[in-house]
Amino acid sequence: MRAFLFGAGSSFGTLKGGEVCPPLAMGFGKALSKQSGFEERYPNLSLAAMEVGKKLSEVGLEDLWTCIDYYAKLSGLDANCALGPKPDWLDPAVRELKGGALLWLYGRRCDEAANALPDDCTVIHLLQSTRAGDVVVSFNYDTIIERLAKRRSLNLRHSRCPPGPFVRFLKPHGSASWPLRSLLSEVVDGEPLLDSLAEDMNNDPLLLGAVPIKSELMREVQRCYRTEHVFEVVMHQWRGVVEAVRDADELVVVGYSFPKEDHYGRFLFKQGLHLRNFRRIKRIEFYNTSADCETISDIFGELTEEIVWKGPVCCRDSLTPAERSRF
Repeated sequence: MRAFLFGAGSSFGTLKGGEVCPPLAMGFGKALSKQSGFEERYPNLSLAAMEVGKKLSEVGLEDLWTCIDYYAKLSGLDANCALGPKPDWLDPAVRELKGGALLWLYGRRCDEAANALPDDCTVIHLLQSTRAGDVVVSFNYDTIIERLAKRRSLNLRHSRCPPGPFVRFLKPHGSASWPLRSLLSEVVDGEPLLDSLAEDMNNDPLLLGAVPIKSELMREVQRCYRTEHVFEVVMHQWRGVVEAVRDADELVVVGYSFPKEDHYGRFLFKQGLHLRNFRRIKRIEFYNTSADCETISDIFGELTEEIVWKGPVCCRDSLTPAERSRF
């Protein structure tokens, strides 16, 4: 069995050079500033960015979301909280982030861009190589992976009970197509949801924050807010990731850097390795802009026989002749 791990670099590399390109986390503010009238659209996000000493057009997603998350956890009704009373910008900033900024960057514009992609791109070739019993994991908010799979009539499915006569599909960071307020039964058992939600400050998508401690993975937080169904959905996704790492003979890592700020993710990857009982991974292939495999070796190196760089994530049409001959 092979497990395919698609990260933000897979979307960025695939759409790079087009009119719509979902940014990496560090480029969040810069990409958002391209939206007409963005400062008027996101006044409270601008105030949150000021808390980390930056303009909204300059701030990265991790810094911005971590600031919002810490104020949500450490401010409250009075001055006795660590960060004092809850600031007026906090709740509207969350709505502007999830229902506005993230859906504009990773939602329907990406849906349309994915539909227009040529067939000769790295992601499509990799998806076509999947077989029943494999696992595809997308850590991206956008729906590019599932849309390209649908175009090629590949049978991706969410499932409680792997393996089966399909390719199991997981989105452990949520999706621009997952409505937070529904029961989300489809993302536990069913076909992937392809259509991103419309931008709406009152209809949040289920997207996990780029923060060290993800509230959606904390049962106590979900009980407090009476959103236990979110906990169950997210835990199901991460359980599938752990099982994929536990069972895979080979891993294919596509534009994913195993970010250090994702403490839960790194821990769960290593627990999946621990469950292998010293059974080695035969091969890890990775696609990235450079051959540096330090982060992959840090997590998987001791239990992996071979780590191989396969080149960048791209559409072949965007490569120079020299690059085409190389890859």
